[in-house]
Amino acid sequence: MSDVFFSADTHFNHAKCCELFRAGRFSSLDEMNETMIERWNGRVKRGDRVYHLGDVALGRLEDAAEIRTHQG
Repeated sequence: MSDVFFSADTHFNHAKCCELFRAGRFSSLDEMNETMIERWNGRVKRGDRVYHLGDVALGRLEDAAEIRTHQG
């Protein structure tokens, strides 16, 4: 049976979030992105339904699509 998740405001590739909201937690934007992807993949599996309510990523559409391909 699949699970249902709700998510919002992950802000992948948003350097200001890394600086302001994650101060001291991550040494770089890449580390923040990789950590979020790792945690996502540890919880969300193929077949699960995810409703993402906004602000997935900042930047080019291609960058957001690349992040999505790393998710389970």
